[in-house]
Amino acid sequence: MSSERLKISAALLVMLPVIEPDVPPLPIWSVPALIVVPPVKLLVPVSVVVSPPSFSNVPLPEMEPAKVRASERLKTSAALLVMLPVIEPDVPPLPIWSVPALIVVPPVSVVRVFGTTGGVS
Repeated sequence: MSSERLKISAALLVMLPVIEPDVPPLPIWSVPALIVVPPVKLLVPVSVVVSPPSFSNVPLPEMEPAKVRASERLKTSAALLVMLPVIEPDVPPLPIWSVPALIVVPPVSVVRVFGTTGGVS
């Protein structure tokens, strides 16, 4: 059962006459504000390094640093390294390197074919 709305034959697109506006439209693009860039300075003032005069004195610090005493722990005379006697093992140790198994490469076989070419027999 179909609906009556599906059986209507109305126009899908209607073309109306083109109406020109009385005033042309405003542009639709946007332009950033004016940007002012100062010129690049090509002439840079020369910098001169002058050493201080030799007759000037460097002022001394106003107070001397405090004197620090070493801790009693730093004044000990304990041994830093003790060498114990070397004890040889009863059984020599096993080697620690590993060697790959024996690799056997067969020789390259060369087959020569001797044939006769229509020579005198």
